[in-house]
This record gives sequence, C-alpha cells and structure tokens, in this order.
Amino acid sequence: MRSTQDKKSVIQEKSPRGTIITPRSAIQKLSSPLLIPSLLSGDQGDLRSSQKIIELHQLPWVHMDIMDGHFVSNLSFGAQTLKALKKGSSLLFDVHLMLEHPEIFLESFIEAGADLISFHIESQGTSRDMLQYVREENVLVGLACDLGTSPERLVPWLEQVDVVLLMAVQAGFCGQSFNPDVLMKIDRIGKLRRQHKLPFFIAVDGGINVTTAQDCLQHGADLLVSGSSFFDPAQREALRKLFPLHV
Repeated sequence: MRSTQDKKSVIQEKSPRGTIITPRSAIQKLSSPLLIPSLLSGDQGDLRSSQKIIELHQLPWVHMDIMDGHFVSNLSFGAQTLKALKKGSSLLFDVHLMLEHPEIFLESFIEAGADLISFHIESQGTSRDMLQYVREENVLVGLACDLGTSPERLVPWLEQVDVVLLMAVQAGFCGQSFNPDVLMKIDRIGKLRRQHKLPFFIAVDGGINVTTAQDCLQHGADLLVSGSSFFDPAQREALRKLFPLHV
C-alpha cells in the first residue's frame, strides 16, 4: 500500500483519461431540485433491490456514504460495492467520502465509476490537488461541511467545486433528526454563490423528510439527500411528489 505522501504525488502527476468533459457543464444538464436517495438506509442485505426502487421512481442519482471508522465512528461501503452496483445501471453515483485520508482511496473510487466525489473540508487529506485531480478525471467534485463547521471555511474552495454538501446531522449514522441550523448555512452559501456568480449546486444531507425538504428548498438548496424517509414506503410517495421527474 502506498503511503499518504506517495499517493499525494500520484494525484499531482497523473494525467486525465480520454477526452475531458467539463464537470460543471455535465451537472448543469441535470434539472434542479433533485432528490438523491442514500443507500446507507437501503436494504443492506440486498442493495441491488434498493437500487431498483430508485430507478423505478425515475431518480437519476444515488448517494453512497463511504466511512472508514476513523473520520466517523462507523464503517460502510468500499469501491468494490460501487463497482458492482454501477454495472448495468444508468444511475449517477454520488460518492460521499467520510474518510480521514480520502486521498488514499481516491483512485479506486474513480476507477470503480464514481460520477461525483465529495470530500470533507475537515478531513486531514483534503487538498486543492485532490480536487483538481478529480476534475481532470471527468468526475464531478463536491466539498462537504460538517454540522459544527462554519461555512466560511468553504469560501477559498468554492471556485473549484461543483457541489457544496452541507450536513444537517452529525456525519456517520442514518436516521438522525434534522438540525435547522443548516438553513442559515444554505442562506450563507447561497449568498456567496450569487455574489461571485459561481455555478455550484447546494446539497443538504441528513434528516430529509417532506417537511425539512420544503424548508431546505425554500432556503435555496438544489440537491437533497434522503435515506430513511425515502426507503420508508409510507413517506416515500409524499417526498417524491416535491420533485419533478428527471428522465
């Protein structure tokens, strides 16, 4: 296994694959707002069936939380799971790296077929070189912000990202209640986006149900990640009706 330092040098030197398609132009083809179901709340014994539910409801994206047991106190999927689910699927895979050193695993998730990769601003391994590397590999770039982190920390990075992912719960576990403090962050990031005329999308992850989804949309969020509510049949239909079809 390469050391962290070795991996950083690979990130800086590796050349892009094939013809470059601008990531931002690719994401602009997707209509907003979007509901993005999270597989962490799906059937862990049959992820393929959960994937089919997403496809049945004509939603173009699926969210995968990747955890290492260090950055957050939980473990989840690996690159091989992504590769298996990607095979034969038209879904776009939104990969959320909750890792202490995302740079160590970055190449494997790109090769497995990630369409969007989000890093945490709080991770030790997050760097501008990483963001640039991902963009050069024709993969969309996201930057995530924990609930307790000031959105001001994101400001120097905003010109490099396609998505800003704001956590509305403590990262690492599904089924938590939505924290309304995130609404002020949406307002702040939205104001910065308008001031600087930047094209990134604002995503919110955690505690998204019919009520909190409407609150986030009213404050200017574009992409909402929902796990427990989406995979609960009693809530799914009402939540789905808030979003237009994307086919």
